[in-house]
Amino acid sequence: MSQYVTKNKLTPTEMEQLLQEKEKKITFLESENTLLHNVIAQVPGHVYWMNKEGTYLGCNNANAQFFGFSSPDGFIGKCHNDFFNPDIAKQLHKVDQGVIASGKEYYVEEESVDTNNHPAIYLTKKTPFTNHEGETIGVIGVSFDISDRKKMEHDLKIAKEKAEASDHAKSQFIAVMNHELNTPLASIIGLVDLLKNGNLPPSEEKNMLSTIKNCTQHLLNLVNQVLDFTRLEKGNSHVDKTFINLSSVIQEVYNLLYITAKNKGLELRVHFNQHINTSIFTDPHILLQILINLVNNAIKFTQKGHVTIQVNVNSQKAQTIMLELAVIDTGIGIPADKLESIFQPFHQLKDAYTRESSRNGTGLGLAIVKKLSEQLNIKINVSSKPGQGSIFSLMGEFKTCDDNTLTTPVLTPSKKTSANKTNIKTSDLTIAAKKLRILLVEDDPVIQYIHRKMLERFQCHIEIVSNGHDAIKTENEYDIVFVDISLPDISGFEVIKTLRNQKPPTLQIIALTVHTGKKEKQACIQAGANKFINKPITQAKLRKILMQV
Repeated sequence: MSQYVTKNKLTPTEMEQLLQEKEKKITFLESENTLLHNVIAQVPGHVYWMNKEGTYLGCNNANAQFFGFSSPDGFIGKCHNDFFNPDIAKQLHKVDQGVIASGKEYYVEEESVDTNNHPAIYLTKKTPFTNHEGETIGVIGVSFDISDRKKMEHDLKIAKEKAEASDHAKSQFIAVMNHELNTPLASIIGLVDLLKNGNLPPSEEKNMLSTIKNCTQHLLNLVNQVLDFTRLEKGNSHVDKTFINLSSVIQEVYNLLYITAKNKGLELRVHFNQHINTSIFTDPHILLQILINLVNNAIKFTQKGHVTIQVNVNSQKAQTIMLELAVIDTGIGIPADKLESIFQPFHQLKDAYTRESSRNGTGLGLAIVKKLSEQLNIKINVSSKPGQGSIFSLMGEFKTCDDNTLTTPVLTPSKKTSANKTNIKTSDLTIAAKKLRILLVEDDPVIQYIHRKMLERFQCHIEIVSNGHDAIKTENEYDIVFVDISLPDISGFEVIKTLRNQKPPTLQIIALTVHTGKKEKQACIQAGANKFINKPITQAKLRKILMQV
């Protein structure tokens, strides 16, 4: 300025003006600096900066308060070791040095705690801190608590998974219902077709008519189960409690399901841990429905051994009794990770194309049991070990009244129950050995019977297997293989694909299915089937297929 004064010979007035302008600039810069300082101090999240040695040079208010300081001044001069354990401090310093050395930004999501010492997730960004000449002199860090956002993401993910699972379950339910409704319908149509042709022994006609009756009863049960679930969902069911004889209800369950168990080679047992000489106050129809569903379910998933209805008296007072009704089986069991979901509607353990889980079921049975149990204030629990069996227990407290006429029954099948046996076995049927060699892969004994009778009329050599693995293992040569898509072990698609790779290309593979969707039909052809046929097969349709081959 002395040179400027000398060269330009400023007057005292001009010198005064120059000094005033300089003071204004200094005042403006100080004001701007204060404003900038206040802006940084009030920035949300955690903002901090440090030198190359790792010493903090400043931070915003939120960061200072987080570490227990009333203002950022208390934070200045500290380092990682002042706030974190040695291992974490060492890791943070390593990250800082990496940012300084590379000149690149660093992002990370890390777990920590919030100001209330609750678990929190932070998004941290560290970037090189440079001076006005562009030289890196340290690190600037910014951290934001993103716990709410992460929770929202998690909740959305869970909601999406639940929605997808629900859609999948409903799709499976529709596929299963399609199968469960069409299978007995196919049996009825096939048997009627055979009966129309006549020339059958009276005993065989009688068996066919009995089987048709059983199929229609099965259809009625399926429809009733869907209607029951719909009624329960809408809250339209009615509870009518009265004092009942529990032993009589157990006797009725036993009479209804004794033959079902016996036809599978199972023993149906009933065990009372002690005599119950009182009546209990409950709705007998709902209790009966619950027990029938549970015992039916146990029989369905038990291949050998027994199913037991067990009654335990856990405690008894003057006017109440705590009862546990347990249905115990020696069946396939339930995986631990599936125990929570088996009471959900439309849920089944396997998909619609493997019938081990869906055989004669809609996926609504246990959902109905749970809702019915809730109506009677009964708590239902399940325990299970895969390969060893399951226990479904009903626990409830009931009002009682003395009834000295009640005793624990000795259960035997009623005459009516014993007379209902209609069990068709493939081994009882005669096999003719002529002309075309046919393999039928079908697990339903009624459909086996119908197809065998039809093929015998066309003088075919017929071999029948009841599951996919037996079909794959067969070493015989065939002209045609009929494969049911829904099998108890593996899907028919897998069977077709394997046979197509194993057998000569001249082999005709025909897929049999009650699934009418375009996707299923395309899957049959893609697996290697020459064609697919919707069940039921009429004799005219079968004749056409055989003539083509």
